[in-house]
Amino acid sequence: MRALVTGITGFAGSHLVDYILGEKKDVEIVGIQRWRSRTENIEHFVGKVRMFECDLRDASSVRAWRGSTASSRPPSPAFPTGKG
Repeated sequence: MRALVTGITGFAGSHLVDYILGEKKDVEIVGIQRWRSRTENIEHFVGKVRMFECDLRDASSVRAWRGSTASSRPPSPAFPTGKG
């Protein structure tokens, strides 16, 4: 399974990823963060999660993310934990 977590750098998103990494070994996590997001909450799982910069409020940013080779297989489920 491939799970998408938006707002991964925030409190809820980073804790959700901590849970998934600890409990669900067969899940590939795709994380979306905005370019200006602070990364202190995610430093401990860098390398374990596929990270992408994308502002979900900007259509061209979303198209660029969707067009990337890493996002060719859509994630399911999606966990929208971001504010934007």
